[in-house]
Amino acid sequence: MIIIRKAVSGDAEATISININTWISAYKGIINDDTLDGLADNKENRIEKFKAEFGTREVRGNLIEYIVAIDDSIDGQPVIGFASYGVSRDESFLNVDDYFEIYALYVSEEHQNRGVGRKLATYVMDQMKGNEDDKRLLIWTLEKNRSRSFYEKLGGKVQFDKEIKINGQSLNEVGYVF
Repeated sequence: MIIIRKAVSGDAEATISININTWISAYKGIINDDTLDGLADNKENRIEKFKAEFGTREVRGNLIEYIVAIDDSIDGQPVIGFASYGVSRDESFLNVDDYFEIYALYVSEEHQNRGVGRKLATYVMDQMKGNEDDKRLLIWTLEKNRSRSFYEKLGGKVQFDKEIKINGQSLNEVGYVF
């Protein structure tokens, strides 16, 4: 059974590994190979930074929340997915006070298409609605992300787009609103 729980600093290695591996598989051919190849090189530093900053990272004075998905049928109950969320980050683009945002939502490749991402997203949506019903949820993703249909199946509608830079590469993002 898939269980969603609040993340702890001890989840750092699993979440960073999932993040790196899903970026490499999902964004191959979209993001420059040099950028993707460099992710694994920086893994240990990212894990240490995550642990050091856990429970203290903020967006506009509000703590970033982290959750993980675990599979209790697997020995050791490993983390198989995670999400981070909170208040909207993009002050220059929209009225951020009207939105909550999922900053990251990743599921290990071997557990994708099994409802894990939906459970993570639903958990966040339930938490956000429990806080303020008049706010909407926003998720940004790369325009060329091959998994965009996931957000559409959840009921998201593209309402925004913007250009971003990742290591000097210009890419387009779309914002799904729920």
